[in-house]
Order: sequence, then structure tokens, then C-alpha cells
Amino acid sequence: MGAGPPAGLWPANKHVLNVCFLNGGEYEQNTVKSLIKKYYHSIPMRLRFKFLPGRDMSSSDIRILFSDCSKAYIGRQAESYPGQPTMWLNMYPRYPTQDAARNKVQADVLHEFGHALGLVHEHKHPHCKANWNYDRLMRRNQWGLDTVRYNYNDDTHSAVNAKWDRAYDPYSIMHYPIARGDTQSAVREVPENIVLSAIDKETLALLYPVVAVVKQHPTVHQEPTRKHEKEKREKKPKEPTKKDKKEKEARPKKEKPRQKVYIGGNDSAVVSGGYVEISGNAEATIHGSGQVVASGNSDVVVYGDSTVWASGNADVYVNGGGSATVSGNATVKFTGTGTGKVTGNGSLRWNA
Repeated sequence: MGAGPPAGLWPANKHVLNVCFLNGGEYEQNTVKSLIKKYYHSIPMRLRFKFLPGRDMSSSDIRILFSDCSKAYIGRQAESYPGQPTMWLNMYPRYPTQDAARNKVQADVLHEFGHALGLVHEHKHPHCKANWNYDRLMRRNQWGLDTVRYNYNDDTHSAVNAKWDRAYDPYSIMHYPIARGDTQSAVREVPENIVLSAIDKETLALLYPVVAVVKQHPTVHQEPTRKHEKEKREKKPKEPTKKDKKEKEARPKKEKPRQKVYIGGNDSAVVSGGYVEISGNAEATIHGSGQVVASGNSDVVVYGDSTVWASGNADVYVNGGGSATVSGNATVKFTGTGTGKVTGNGSLRWNA
């Protein structure tokens, strides 16, 4: 598995990649959003994608143009093209069947977003050792020789400068399919990969490790009085008896409470489970079970059974079961089962 040079990866202080659609209807845009939410936001990594409303490019990092081809700049290369498309996606409207089109669209979307995160083509891995049949690839892809070489050869700039620190992975979403006749060597056939592999996920989690955003609540420090200091000096600690020691050993050890995490304003974070409170326009991806309090216009994705309190216009998606209390216009969706209570115009769905 390979990633582009470190300079091309998104910096440590970057937690959100803002995505803007330059064209496309509701179906095309929602297809992309759902695939990214399902496959990329489930990875315990620092970065997540935020899809901007409308076509305001001013704060966008990635700009998508639906077209007749699929391609994308690698990582921070996109910063060199302000106000221009940085990703092109083909939705294959002329494919013979819906299933075939759906699989191809999924493969392309996940592949191109992998590029946006800094991943390079896996078939350029030094251990792939393919001797490509250029004539066959030119005919099948309807590409010129230069385009074929750029996308397949391991001597291109992206491949030469890539960091190949993980094993060759034919199951990677970044690997092109290899059909019989595509190579003149004994490289085995590789089908069209339509999901991220385990190594894809591990690589992204290592490239963009999770950093919790924790808000510390200040405590009021009270100055000790003279009387208190005197009592403290005079009071001697009581020596524990054998009975006290035995009782202490027999007592069950208390688990250390998890630190509470507060995310507000326009912040976005990927955090571990526990108690997480999200408010304002904040977004959060939570890995692990716990308690989630969402309010305002917050957008939350949770991976693990959880207890949820949602109010305002909060939108919470839980990959797991649990319980929920929903009020206002909030929406909570569980993939599992559980219990819940709804007041106001809120909605609660199970087995979503």
C-alpha cells in the first residue's frame, strides 16, 4: 500500500476536507455522500469529509465535477487549483444494467476519494511486477499511450516518490482491475475492487491518526485558610490495620472514568467513545460505545452501541444499537435495535 510524499498529505491541524459539487443532481450528489459516509467515515482517522451546501467554492478543498471520466488530484495537489475542479466522477448512465453501474460508480468514487486523501495507485507497487500490454489497455480504456503509461507505469512521479511501507495489496480500492491479457507477465488477474481493503483502512488510520478535541472546564481554586492549614499539619494519617488492607484488596477496583469530550461551534473531530457532547454546527465521528448528547445543527456518526440524547436539528447515525431520547426536529438512526422516546417533530429509526 502506498501513499504520496509526506508534503502531499493533509497537515496535522486539518480535520475536515470541505467538498463542493460543481454540478449534478440530487441523485448523483446523494450517491457520493452516502458512499463516503459508509466507507470513509467509518475509519478511525482524523480527517472526514464535509459536503458544502450549494456551489460556494470559497471554503472548499475538493471540487467535484460529474463528467464522462473519473480522476482526481492526489492529496494537497488540489490546493494548486483554486476555483477549479479537483475531482471528476463518471456516474455511468449508459451502463447496460443498474447493478453494473452501481458497482462501477462505487469503485470509482471510493478510488478517487482515496486519491484525495493522498493514496496512489496500488498496481504501481514495486512488488506488483506487471509487464503491461499497452495495446490491450489502450483499446479497452480508449486511452492514448501516454495516458496508459501515466496511469499504469511504476516510473511516474507519484509512484517514484510514494512511500511504499506496506505490503502489496491486490484487494486495495486503489488497484486497477487486471483482466486476462492485460499483462505480458505472470501477474494474476485482479477483479474490480468495490470496497476498501483492510490495509487501505489501516494505512489511512496511520496517515491521519485520531486526535480527540477535549474542552477542559476551568475549576475555581479556593485559597486555604490559616485554620485549614493548621488542621492539616496537626492531623496525622491513620495507619491502616491488617483488616483494612484485606478489605481494600477484596474491594473491586473502580474503572478510571473516561474523559469527557465537548465539540462545539463549527468544529469537527474524530474521537473515541465515552461521553461526547456536540453542539452548534459541529460534526463528530465517534468510534466506540458511550453516551452522546447532540444539539443544535450538529451532525454525528457513531460506531458502537450508544445512549443518545438528540435535540434541535441534530442528525445522529449510530452503527449499532442502544437507546435514544429525541426532541425538537432531531433525527436518530440506529442500524441495530433498542428503545427510544420521541417528542416534538423528531424522528427515530431502527434497523436503518
